[in-house]
Amino acid sequence: MVTGRENHLVDLATITKGKNIGSRHYLGCQEVNITKIIGSEGRCEDFDRSFNPRKTHNKERWLNVANVQLAGIPLPPVELIQINDAYVVRDGHHRISVAKAIGNRYVDARVTAWNVS
Repeated sequence: MVTGRENHLVDLATITKGKNIGSRHYLGCQEVNITKIIGSEGRCEDFDRSFNPRKTHNKERWLNVANVQLAGIPLPPVELIQINDAYVVRDGHHRISVAKAIGNRYVDARVTAWNVS
C-alpha cells in the first residue's frame, strides 16, 4: 500500500508504553465503527489493519465464524478497550474480520474505557 500508513494493528503495549493508565470504566454494549478499531491486545501479527487474516492457521476459525454469521446466528459482542477516540481488540478478532469482509461497518462490542495519559 502506498498511503504512507503502516498496515498492521497497533499493539496495546505500544499505545500505553511509558504512559500512566488511570481509571478504567465499563461503558456497556454499543455499536462501534470498525474503522475506529486500530489495535490489538496480543494478536497484532494475526491480522492486518483492515482485519484481513495474515496467517494460515486462522483460516478454519475464520471460516467457522463466517458460516455462523452468514447463517444469521447471533454471535456474542466483541470486547474492546477505548482509548480516546480509538479502540483496541481484547477478544473478537475473527468476528471483526468476518463482519468487515461481508460489508458490515459496525460491530456490537462490550467497551471498557481506559484513561491513558
